[in-house]
Amino acid sequence: MIPFTSILKNAEKRCHFFHGNGYPPKAYSSFLNNISNNYSVQSMLLRQFWGSSPEPKEVMNWDIFLDDLIQYTKENNVNNENAIGHSMGGNILLRSSIKNSALYKKIVLLDPTIFSPIVIYIWRFLCYLKIHPLIKNAKNRRREFNDFEEIFDSYRSKKVFSRIADIHLNEYINSIFEKYEDRLVLYKDRNPAWEEIMYLTAGIKDFDIWENLHRLKTPTLIIIPETSPVLRYHASKKISKNRLIEIKILKESTHLFPLEKPKETSKIILDFFSK
Repeated sequence: MIPFTSILKNAEKRCHFFHGNGYPPKAYSSFLNNISNNYSVQSMLLRQFWGSSPEPKEVMNWDIFLDDLIQYTKENNVNNENAIGHSMGGNILLRSSIKNSALYKKIVLLDPTIFSPIVIYIWRFLCYLKIHPLIKNAKNRRREFNDFEEIFDSYRSKKVFSRIADIHLNEYINSIFEKYEDRLVLYKDRNPAWEEIMYLTAGIKDFDIWENLHRLKTPTLIIIPETSPVLRYHASKKISKNRLIEIKILKESTHLFPLEKPKETSKIILDFFSK
């Protein structure tokens, strides 16, 4: 069975959420609680969070995560329901919708990691040379702290989290750190190679999206941030040629806007689902 978490407030209607790499469902607590006012929310766990999974070196591309998602839909009898995916979760959600249009009534992709062909080639080149900056940052990431206050002070000083309110930053911190003996350790501390392999394999299968995007039959909303989106301008212009896809830009936000603006993001999504 594919593991998942759930928020059961409205058992009559379900909404499925697929989280980003390094951001488990609990990191989105405020955002998902807003969605749960209208839907029972189920969130599949990516295999980095299973506790027991293949070694990262066995992951050759993101098809393994797409296969997990498809298996999850079968085990949970997903049919004509709504779904949301952030970052990597948006990528595999879109690919599953292209493969099977009966799964979802509507989908929302939150700055999905979908790269244009030219960016894919550049990404592969950087990874081949082992000079990708994100991989270097992942290797140098501090993984142990004395207490939550020390973690908060460290994360609060980082630019990437500067637009996230304290309450939502604490939700994220609590979702990725766990007590281990007398220390607090990052959830992936026992296998830090996960972060590196995720960057090395990102974008490899995005050619599947571009070759089959015309097969998408599901109404789709893509929300991208105003600042430093992962889904860049040329890719978004190319992807919006499918008339079932609508793109909305969220002002004063970055790739982490579900944590930065949970109320505003959830309102846009619920309005789209209710149309």
